[in-house]
Amino acid sequence: NIKMMRQRMKNRNKNEINLKGSSVIVSTYFEFAINNILHTREVYESTFFTKKKKYGVSLYVADEPSLEQYLQTAMSQVSVWLQDKSLKSLVLVMTNPETEETIERWTFKVSINDDEEKENNNNFTSNISEDKINNNIRQIMKQIQSSISFLPFIGDKNCSIEILAYTNKSANVPSSWEESNPRFIVNSEHVKLKSFSTGVHNVQTGVSYKMDDFDMDDM
Repeated sequence: NIKMMRQRMKNRNKNEINLKGSSVIVSTYFEFAINNILHTREVYESTFFTKKKKYGVSLYVADEPSLEQYLQTAMSQVSVWLQDKSLKSLVLVMTNPETEETIERWTFKVSINDDEEKENNNNFTSNISEDKINNNIRQIMKQIQSSISFLPFIGDKNCSIEILAYTNKSANVPSSWEESNPRFIVNSEHVKLKSFSTGVHNVQTGVSYKMDDFDMDDM
């Protein structure tokens, strides 16, 4: 009887998600989301990416060395900020390199579970199943892939990308990251995508974009 009780406790703990595990889930989501945004929005040629199955769907990841390195370096630091609870928002910006005008701005807002007791405890855990989390993320990935149905075509534009991070003032910021303006879009349209929660981190994804002159005249 005692052995059975211990086994049940062991199995329960195995399914719990702690701060470190949640940080891995969220940073992995960021990596796949950003890769698929860049592919779907045709910011880079399709040859820059390779297919990979994740969350039960076929997604794309960077296969071009410099882009792959850039994204992996950024996500490595983002994972650190997630674990020390200092990341408030991650932003993917697409700009016109000649005018520095922001064309599109994807935001990933992050919050920690609002429970005050948990907020001050790095050892708190969540019992939300990974299957449920992955299912919610899968729905967001499908939204990203279908974003071409409502976002202006930018495949013919020469875009540059930039990853911005909003952190707490106490966050440790490496020298490879520097101060930047927020790259807001004046009079932008905004679409909020589905959100997901690990029970530790809550993530809300959205995109702001600049309407083409043709679209504005046509409205």
